[in-house]
Amino acid sequence: MSDWYKMNPVDWNEGTNTLSLEQEAAYLRICNAIYIAGGAIANNPFVVAGLLRCNDRKAKRLVSELVEAEKITIEDGSISNRRALDEVSARSRLSAERESAGRRGGIESGNARRKSLKTNEPDEAIASSKSEQSREEKKRGEVKEEPNGSSKKRGSRLPDDWHPDMAVAIREGLEHSDALREADKFRDHWVGQPGQRGVKADWQATWRNWVRKAVDYRRSRMPDERRREERKRQDEDAWAGVL
Repeated sequence: MSDWYKMNPVDWNEGTNTLSLEQEAAYLRICNAIYIAGGAIANNPFVVAGLLRCNDRKAKRLVSELVEAEKITIEDGSISNRRALDEVSARSRLSAERESAGRRGGIESGNARRKSLKTNEPDEAIASSKSEQSREEKKRGEVKEEPNGSSKKRGSRLPDDWHPDMAVAIREGLEHSDALREADKFRDHWVGQPGQRGVKADWQATWRNWVRKAVDYRRSRMPDERRREERKRQDEDAWAGVL
C-alpha cells in the first residue's frame, strides 16, 4: 500500500487534456485506488460504481471510455495503469531495500553487543543487558504467556504503528474515505478495550472481519430497490459463470 505518491501537475494536465472533466475525475480515482491497493484493482461493477460514486451503468461507460483513450487497461478481470504499476513496483523495491538495510544494521548491532560482553567492557555490557531486559519486560507486559503445551497462538494489543490494509476495504466495496473512517473507528475501539479484551492473535484478520461487517451493515441499510438490483446482478453473474 502507498500512503502517498509523486504527482507532476504539468504532466498530468498534458496527459489528460483530451479527457472531459468527468473522465479525468474517474481516471484520478482509479489511479488512486491502484496506488492504495498496491496493484491492479478488480473490474467488479459494484466496486467500480462505489469507487466512482455513480451507478454501475455510468461506471461501465466511464471505464470503457478510459480504455478507449488508452489511459487504463483491463486484463484478466482487473483494471490497471502502466505508470501507476511502475510507481508501485518502484516503491516496493525501495521498501525491500530499506528493510534489508535495517536487518543488516540489527545484525551488526547484535554482533557489537556480543563483542562488548565477550571482552568484558563494563559500561557497554551493562547498558546492553539493561536494554535487552527492558525489551523483554515490555514484551511480557504486552503479550500474555500461554500455559506449557498450549497450541494457541499468542496475541498482542494493537501496535502503535499498525496500518490498515486499505486494499481489502476497497475490494470489499468501501470507498476510500469510508475505509479511512472505518480504520479510525477500528483503532479507537481496540485501543480502548481493557486487558485481554484488547488482545488479538492476528490484527490484519481482525481488520478484514471488521471491514466485512461494515460492508454488510451498509448493504442492509440500502433501499429495497437497490438491494433488488444488487441481487439481480449477482444472479446474472452466477448464471454467466454456468452458461
